[in-house]
Order: sequence, then structure tokens, then C-alpha cells
Amino acid sequence: MHSNTGQTDQAKGPGGIRLGIWLAVLGGVFLGILAVTLPRRATTELPTEVVKTPTEIAGRNATPALTAEQATRLARDLANERAKALHGCEPFAAAAAARWVEERWTWRDRRGYGPVDLEATVDFAADGSARRVEVILLDSRATFGFWND
Repeated sequence: MHSNTGQTDQAKGPGGIRLGIWLAVLGGVFLGILAVTLPRRATTELPTEVVKTPTEIAGRNATPALTAEQATRLARDLANERAKALHGCEPFAAAAAARWVEERWTWRDRRGYGPVDLEATVDFAADGSARRVEVILLDSRATFGFWND
């Protein structure tokens, strides 16, 4: 049989602490220092939309002929008209107000419709002309035949 008295003295490293413990502690300290000193990943903020009020655009060509409430109502009606033509429904109700952005009214909304969503983006000129209306169907269902229409 072997005696364990000689093995205990050999298993201890500097300061009476086992070598594996020293390696784990020093490795943790090294990783901590590395994490603190490495340059952080550059984070760039997405540009935010510049929303201007009619008084902020004084001196410019376009001033809103519609109020925010009128623009919201018009945008919602245009979105429902397009959704009805494309998908046979009018899902857009009271939603966020239209915003005056870069001399145009802009409005967005997304609504659930059965198992899918409809998303509308509407923008138009200060007087309600030059309209752009987009209604898209968002469907995340699998196309493997699990759902039947």
C-alpha cells in the first residue's frame, strides 16, 4: 500500500494552494481585465426621424394644410380603402397620429386580421395630394400544409 503523506505535499503549489486553483483564479482575473480593457463594440444609433411642427418649417415651401387629426383620419381611410380592395377588410381603426416628417404627412399602423397581420404605410403632401399608400400582408405561418385556408 502507498502512503498518502508524500502526495499531499506535492499536490500543493505556491502559498499552499493547489496549482489548479491558481490557474482558475488567474485565468478569471485575466479574462476580467481583458473584458474591461478591450474596446467596446461600436454602437451606432439609428438616425431618428426629424419631426417638425408647422412653426418649425417657417420659410419653407410646404406648410401643412391639414391638421394632425385630419391627416390621421385621411391616412386611416386611405389604408382601409386599399386593404378592402386587396384583402376584403377594413382593419385600421383608431391608431397613432399622423406625423409631419420632412414636409410630408406620414402614418403607419399594423393590425391583426385572423391568422395574419396587415401593415399600412401612408404618406402624402401637405394638402393631402401626392399620396402613397402601401398595405402589405404579413403571414408567418409555415407553408408546409399545416394550415388550410
